Amino acid sequence: MISVFFCELDERDAIRGWMNALCKQRWQEEYEHIRFEVISPLSIECAPEEFQRKRRMYAEAHADSSIYVLTDDDCLLGPESPLKTMTGLMKSYSGFDMLSLMPSNANIVPWTPEGYTAFLDDNVMEHYSVGGIRFCRKGAVKYWPEQTQKGYDWDHCHAIREDGGLVGYARKVTMNHCGEGFSTVWA
Repeated sequence: MISVFFCELDERDAIRGWMNALCKQRWQEEYEHIRFEVISPLSIECAPEEFQRKRRMYAEAHADSSIYVLTDDDCLLGPESPLKTMTGLMKSYSGFDMLSLMPSNANIVPWTPEGYTAFLDDNVMEHYSVGGIRFCRKGAVKYWPEQTQKGYDWDHCHAIREDGGLVGYARKVTMNHCGEGFSTVWA
């Protein structure tokens, strides 16, 4: 059974509330295969501005499975369950410590850093920063850097890379980022 941490803010406007309910319902359809926990700043006792970092630390500390999911409340699973496929990818691509579902409604281009060739094949695309619905390998982050900006995706990914791991997207497993353009983190 895989641990899933569904991350939501304590205060939501009507649009964000609708997205939250829809995304939560889709996860609840998977209940027999997961241990599902809703977390918020209030439930993990942190200030809202610390939630981006603290939710990741909480999930890492409380996951019952070696691979766990950290999902935002505005990311909708597709109609096909990704659990078996994603855990299979995490096992097959053991160098990757975090793989996110590919957003079907955003244009994610391959990462082409200078002096480094990012991994890319038909199934997985290495990237510098991923988010949304993340499948994480427990124990991948040894040190959680302080949060210095509103978001924490890049910092989380950078910490994994600093410890020798890779992060990326599963190229054929998609989600709908319902909140694309409605971020509560980025204006």
